[in-house]
Amino acid sequence: MFNRKIEITKENESILFINAVVENLRYAIISLDAIFNGRDEFGDYYDEHTYYFFHMQSVLTAQGNIYNVLFNDYFGRRQISRERVRKVREDFGIDLKKYPLVGNKKFRNSNAHFDERYYEFNGVGDMNILRADTTKEERKQILDTPHLRTIDIDKWMYYSYDARGNQIVLDLQELRTEMYEMLSELCLCDIRKEN
Repeated sequence: MFNRKIEITKENESILFINAVVENLRYAIISLDAIFNGRDEFGDYYDEHTYYFFHMQSVLTAQGNIYNVLFNDYFGRRQISRERVRKVREDFGIDLKKYPLVGNKKFRNSNAHFDERYYEFNGVGDMNILRADTTKEERKQILDTPHLRTIDIDKWMYYSYDARGNQIVLDLQELRTEMYEMLSELCLCDIRKEN
C-alpha cells in the first residue's frame, strides 16, 4: 500500500506519518538484530567497532525519526505540528506510556551532538566495546569516564553521556521488545483501517 502514490489530504495524512514510523521501526529492528547476532568476519565494515557502531547509529537515527513523528514537542510552539503529532497518535491509538524507550530522544541526541561532547568533556573516549573478558579495571575506567559511545555486547547495554555529563544507559533488548510491540500494534491498525 505505501509504495504507491497517494494524495495526502487532511483526512489521511496520518497514514503518511505512520508509514515513516513503521519503516523506521523496521530499520532499527534490522540493526538491533545485527548487533545481537554479531559477526566473526567484518568484511565491508572494516572492523568490529565500525560494525557495531554503524548499526547502533542506525538504531538511534531511526529512534530519533520515530520520536519526531510521535513524540515531538520541539515544534510544540507551532500549532499545526502539535495537532499533527496528537492526531497521528490518536488515529493509531498510540499510548506514549507504553513506549518509554522508543520515545526517549536523549540517546539519539547524545549521538547526534557528539561534536559538542568533545568540547564539554575536554577529552573524551569513543566507540568502546565491552564484553565478558573486559577486565574490571578497564570496564570501570570506561564506564566512570565520559565516553561518547560504549556498547556491552554480552549484556546488550548501550552507554553514553548527556550534555550535563550524566551517564545514560539504554537496554537494547528492552528497546527491541518495545519496537516489536509498536510495530505489531501499528501493522494491526493498518489492517483495521483498510477494512
